[in-house]
Amino acid sequence: MSARLLVVALDSGDPGLMHTLCDQGRMPVLSSIMARGCHGLLTGPELISAHGVWTTLFSGVSLGEHGRYLRKTLQPGSYRLGSAACEQAVTPFWAGLRGSGRRAAIIDAPDAEVIEGIDGVQATAWGTHPTFGRLRVCPSQWTSEITRIAGSRIVTDEKQGSPARDLRIRDQILERIRGKGRLIRHLLSQDAFDLMVVGFGDSHAAAHRFLKYHDAGDGGHPEALSHALRDIYAAIDSELGSLLDVMTEPVNLVVVSNHGVRSASPTWELTDKCLHALGYQARRESSLSAAALSAYPPAAADGTLAFMSRRLPAGLRDRLEDKRFTQTTDWSRSIAFAIPAFYTGYIRINVAGREPSGIVEPGSHYDEVIERLEQDLFACIDEDTSESAVAALHRTRDLFGEAALEKLPDLILDWRQPRLGISRLTHPRTTIVCKHRGNPRHNCHSRVGFLAATGPDISTRGDIGELSPLALAPALEFLCGVSPLGRDAAGHGCEVLLNAA
Repeated sequence: MSARLLVVALDSGDPGLMHTLCDQGRMPVLSSIMARGCHGLLTGPELISAHGVWTTLFSGVSLGEHGRYLRKTLQPGSYRLGSAACEQAVTPFWAGLRGSGRRAAIIDAPDAEVIEGIDGVQATAWGTHPTFGRLRVCPSQWTSEITRIAGSRIVTDEKQGSPARDLRIRDQILERIRGKGRLIRHLLSQDAFDLMVVGFGDSHAAAHRFLKYHDAGDGGHPEALSHALRDIYAAIDSELGSLLDVMTEPVNLVVVSNHGVRSASPTWELTDKCLHALGYQARRESSLSAAALSAYPPAAADGTLAFMSRRLPAGLRDRLEDKRFTQTTDWSRSIAFAIPAFYTGYIRINVAGREPSGIVEPGSHYDEVIERLEQDLFACIDEDTSESAVAALHRTRDLFGEAALEKLPDLILDWRQPRLGISRLTHPRTTIVCKHRGNPRHNCHSRVGFLAATGPDISTRGDIGELSPLALAPALEFLCGVSPLGRDAAGHGCEVLLNAA
């Protein structure tokens, strides 16, 4: 394409909040983009897990294929947890620029690694959230330049703190946004990139930390905290405006968010305790210490140990969590088991021939277990509301096909989310008490993303409604000139954005 392409990735940028701020005049740049071009919501099965959405958006590969439903997933053919690396090579759309002669600047693209062979500049983990791993820059000589222009890396995490600490973090996030704006404008002053992908992890960091103040309104909190979420979105919008001011040539612009954030209480304890109490997952005696068992909050037998475990180094905490998962279940007697996750229930059936010690035979036995498990879960009643505690159960094979069961859990469970969480469940066979120890935060991700686009090669105007996340990568490939038609565009809605379709 003749026009340059700019992709702005707002990590966990909430669609509802962005629309509200646009209506209030606090995000005028985004509002102008929506008015000049098109906008819509990203929905569908691909967003059923908060993890892996960026992988789908940037690659066009379905969750059912890449399998990144958690940061640490169950490794196929084992009872071990590990990084959600894909067996097949899943690369972002800009990998197609290798050898093309086109130059790219990829700065903090969420959940993306440096791609060797790209002509231009790439940097990961400078301002992503959570800020895991080391800063990687390619070519490496740009490392000192990035630090000089943007400032030292500001790390964000999800540990909940006091209002005083949150005020300091608010100021740090605002500075990080300004630093990234300086960096991108500097890059544009040095080179004419055909593609720029800029990620803002700040909307993600702000949502988890400041949603509680935003929802409470003024609520006795300092005004800077009550307005922190709003101010951080406005700061990103301002930097986007400054970026567009220096891009004088025609540009195709796409602003995208993977999902929003909503109030919610952690539910891992519910899934874990229900499967044990209802006889699906069997415990075995473990040689692990009490401290090791408390590394993952629901296993804590003592509040002090849980408090201590949350302050262990992340690597040690992860190792203890893995041991807890693998060493406290009697796999030879378990029909099904819960995969550790804080907000969504992921349940794996212990299938013979698929799991190392599987006892559920494929076919009719498997179907009977699924049916019985669903009935038992729906029969769990929240004592506070006298309603089923389960909002929805999703069979993975119905969403993504039978082949997806190699990598994904068999059932995906949504618990209802009363304001204070679920503390006590009753079932015809048992009562289940949840103590909610170790809650990291009281919010999680929604299942709706956001898209806005404008430019000379984007013909659609107005509200385009709902769009599959699978549509984005083919459209971006076309706009980059990687593919004349867009990869696997048919049926995903890619053509709705493009003049050539």
